[in-house]
Amino acid sequence: MKPAVDVKAAVSALRKGGVIACPTAAVWGLSCDP
Repeated sequence: MKPAVDVKAAVSALRKGGVIACPTAAVWGLSCDP
């Protein structure tokens, strides 16, 4: 996927109450919008 598509998909998931996984230097983080 292209980065712009990935960002749009992540924003869409967050707006629907979903959780996204974010890679960091050492581990994966989870993000949500409470």
